[in-house]
Amino acid sequence: MEKKLVITIGRQYGSGGREIGEKIASRYGLGYYDKQLLAIAAKESGLCDEIVEHYDEKKISAAFMYPFSANVYSYGIGGHMGTEKPLAMQVFFAISNVIKKIATKESCVIVGRCADYILRDNPNLFSVFICADDQDRVARIMRRNNIDSEKVAYARMVKTDKNRARFYNYYSDHKWGAAETYDLSVKSSYLGIDKTVETICGVIDRL
Repeated sequence: MEKKLVITIGRQYGSGGREIGEKIASRYGLGYYDKQLLAIAAKESGLCDEIVEHYDEKKISAAFMYPFSANVYSYGIGGHMGTEKPLAMQVFFAISNVIKKIATKESCVIVGRCADYILRDNPNLFSVFICADDQDRVARIMRRNNIDSEKVAYARMVKTDKNRARFYNYYSDHKWGAAETYDLSVKSSYLGIDKTVETICGVIDRL
């Protein structure tokens, strides 16, 4: 890829967003960042791996009464600790700083972690959201996690999406999953994984 491009992938749980992101990165020879962000953030921030993983895309405690984006300057969005921040915020800042550094250095694909909002001022950003029908998501969750019960898989799907939505909506002033939040929204159930990749790449090739 000759031009600089940072592709962010938001996704419903079980929609195939991770696989789609990997295939897009492979097609263009780009770096792919998903769980890798956690290890880098832990190393650079000094937080332990377990803490970073625990707060990864998790819902915000009910103790926080207002959206983080509405009070961003009281905490120092630049990542400086100032007064001691809750661990959830420290993790968010650590991952945010990693995302910004990576996006400055290279073209890449970044999955989740509010990356589209964190990089909203990056001129090379192209944000995508992947959704899918519930039945397809449940089937994929069952296959991927060796779950025998549709009920258990469905409950995990609902819980994970709720956590991701609360995380995103808390740290940004956008709405998780809303079409207007992203440059492109695609339902993977409609075309299947490979054709969804082809569709997204077709748009990217025209940018």
